[in-house]
Amino acid sequence: MQRHDSVHCVSSMKKTTCLAAALLLSLYIASAIEFNITGTCPPKGCISSTETEWNITLYNFGSSPAEIREIGIKEAQTGMMLGKYNLTTNVMPNRPITAGVTGVIPNYTGMRNLTYNVCFIFGVSLSNRVIEDVYVGEERYYCEKKNFSLAVIECERNPDCLRDHKCMQNTCVALNCTPCQYIQNQSCLNYECCSDEECGTDMQCRSNTCRKLKCNEIESAKNHTCVPLDCKPHEKSLNNSCVDAGCRDDEIYNGNCTKLGCMKDEYAKSHQCIKLNCSDDEAYGNSTCITLSCGENETTANHTCRKITCPFYSKISEKKCRFNSNFIFLSIEPFAIAAAALLIIMMVKKYKLNKSRDKK
Repeated sequence: MQRHDSVHCVSSMKKTTCLAAALLLSLYIASAIEFNITGTCPPKGCISSTETEWNITLYNFGSSPAEIREIGIKEAQTGMMLGKYNLTTNVMPNRPITAGVTGVIPNYTGMRNLTYNVCFIFGVSLSNRVIEDVYVGEERYYCEKKNFSLAVIECERNPDCLRDHKCMQNTCVALNCTPCQYIQNQSCLNYECCSDEECGTDMQCRSNTCRKLKCNEIESAKNHTCVPLDCKPHEKSLNNSCVDAGCRDDEIYNGNCTKLGCMKDEYAKSHQCIKLNCSDDEAYGNSTCITLSCGENETTANHTCRKITCPFYSKISEKKCRFNSNFIFLSIEPFAIAAAALLIIMMVKKYKLNKSRDKK
């Protein structure tokens, strides 16, 4: 039996070969194990938080079989177990075998190297479980002292990142979408709308989608809202629009065509009552202008006959008050008679006075 109290390891970037002595930590075993390990990663490196596989090929250069009960991959810094191969395997002399260890790459940010160790659990044969009267157990645990490394990148493609990130230069970068964008396939896409103004006038923006307004029969869509229809008197509402109801000129639509109830001073035209424009000497009647027939002492005013009242110095002529030319004579005559009577009385008195003087 040959005693080995050290482990020899040779490694390269993509492939690592190590020679493990049959005696691990002073254990005598008539075998010698070599192994090489390769990681199955993309050319740029393993992707963070994804599953990968290490292929370990074992060589037994000893004279007796070597029982390997477990192969483990551990992160060197934390000791976290990344993956295990725990199927007991006997490695026969000069008959190499390959074991695959599946594990998950730690969640690293950016680009860095994963440093790890390869650990084994060897089974101890019955003849070697007691050495110098000391029971050493049924198995021995051993980790290679040399650290191995793999290049780790955060991403290679967009799907390697969270849904709100994209892969740029093997690093996941947060998307910088605007409030009016949404994320799809790691890209910022524009919503159809974020406000009513971005939709047609008969539509509203609901949940970032332009949706057609559903107005009542008597409403129409205008400026992104439902407003009552402003139909003309002769129109009716149909399919959110005003259409001609087929009424006559003197009718309006009120569920049915109904005749207008115009006042006597109004007439019907174009489905509405219009004020008559009668002259002052005309009266309103049956929605028409009627010429007034006033008396001799009457005149027209405000569409009616009114009695003429003249001052004392005028008289009615041709339905108007005109100046009376006889007014002066009629006014002087009483005074002239009175003056003449007074003159006669004075003359009579004078005559009697003179006659009386003659007698004396």
